[in-house]
Amino acid sequence: MGGKNARRTNPTGVGLCEFKISRERGAKRIFFWSEMGGNRLRKSQNNQFRERREEMKKTVLAVLVAAICIAFSATAYAATTTGTFGVQVTAVDGCWVYTGEGGGYLAFPDYDGGSMVEGTGTLEVKCPDTMPYEIWLDAGQNIGGPSYRRMSNGTGAFLNYFLLQSPTGPGWGDDSPNNPAPTTPAYPIKSDTGTGSIQVHTVYGLIDPYQAVPAGLFNDIVTVTIYY
Repeated sequence: MGGKNARRTNPTGVGLCEFKISRERGAKRIFFWSEMGGNRLRKSQNNQFRERREEMKKTVLAVLVAAICIAFSATAYAATTTGTFGVQVTAVDGCWVYTGEGGGYLAFPDYDGGSMVEGTGTLEVKCPDTMPYEIWLDAGQNIGGPSYRRMSNGTGAFLNYFLLQSPTGPGWGDDSPNNPAPTTPAYPIKSDTGTGSIQVHTVYGLIDPYQAVPAGLFNDIVTVTIYY
């Protein structure tokens, strides 16, 4: 190839290529042209300069964006101020009774009238350590006689039952007009002393036999009151 520019004819007659060697800012560059179909293509080697220039542009842009963000942040949060607020509560001695799931429910076995039926339920009470308290159980929603309560089927039929402090008594009541006084053996009030932890109290239920009632579900609701 003679000189800086050379021209070579393609013997196939498909196209004509021209090779041109030039220098651009110290980088040797080779360009290729194709005259095939009137299209002109340009390819380049040794683009280090152009790639460095693009990288410099990106670096400068990133620095400018970071500077703008820093300046904006400094402007938006130029100053701070602080203050305080108080939190206060007064704790007092008190008791609570839990009658939710696992407590406060007594379910008797099925009753056929041929024999006495017994069941148990629990009450959970928590009072401060050494604090005396009393547990009162009222007469329920279907007030019965002087020594028993009644469950109802909702259609006028009633089934008598008893609530006791132990399997053999005494009974368990309150000091309301619907129940006899605490000194009455059928409805005495249960007393205890707090420990600071939960205390479980068992309620014993009893249904006498030979009560003629229709088949179906009977129930009652008894209110529990803690005095301390």
